[in-house]
Amino acid sequence: MLADTGWVFTDGCMDAIIRRLVFQIDWRTNVLAILLTGSTATRRAYQAYDDFDVVVFTKSRCARKTHYRIINSSRKPYLISIYFVHLGNARPKRRNVLHQRDVRVLFGRKQTLRCLLIERPRKIEPAPSRLPNFARWQERYWEIFVDCVFILKRSERRGFQHRTKARLARQAIRTISEHFHARYHTAFARTKRMAWKSVVRELTQLLSEKQFPVGCRNPQLFKDFQSLASTLSTS
Repeated sequence: MLADTGWVFTDGCMDAIIRRLVFQIDWRTNVLAILLTGSTATRRAYQAYDDFDVVVFTKSRCARKTHYRIINSSRKPYLISIYFVHLGNARPKRRNVLHQRDVRVLFGRKQTLRCLLIERPRKIEPAPSRLPNFARWQERYWEIFVDCVFILKRSERRGFQHRTKARLARQAIRTISEHFHARYHTAFARTKRMAWKSVVRELTQLLSEKQFPVGCRNPQLFKDFQSLASTLSTS
């Protein structure tokens, strides 16, 4: 909706949750625009294990680049993936987010929105066998792990578990699990022979025992996912 004040925003329940979450994270009111991208941006009805890709543009550079949260609504888990981007001195574009069909504006001034264009990669890349800088970026890889689990649960529910995206998600889960086991110098079963749900439960238990969330910036993600992982065997 375009308001006379020059601001653009929407009023859906999930939109409000996302906006509130972003402003809780960025308590310095550094936010210029909040955009929802991808397939959920064009839908009003959501299913369990849907994920919401949110891009947040800020006035100044953010120390935080990503933030993931699992939201449970009516006993349905949703994943919110927030990516922070420094806008800088952007100029108005001939084509911008106000013209993009797969982008929904949750917050922002029209003057700012005219400077934004979301370019979404279309090609799905397999995870490399050796993940670069794993020790340094292990929390980021954990976020990717959680994202892959949501992809697989969503694919399972829709009958897409044999498609390329699901296959690559299973591969990524196994690769990340093996890197965590190597990180903690623990023996592990050959994950190629294990069902992906077993890999998820095993790794979640290991990280809990090693107190992985203690040093995380976002320990709530692990806590919420731990509850979710315990239901994989029966769901």
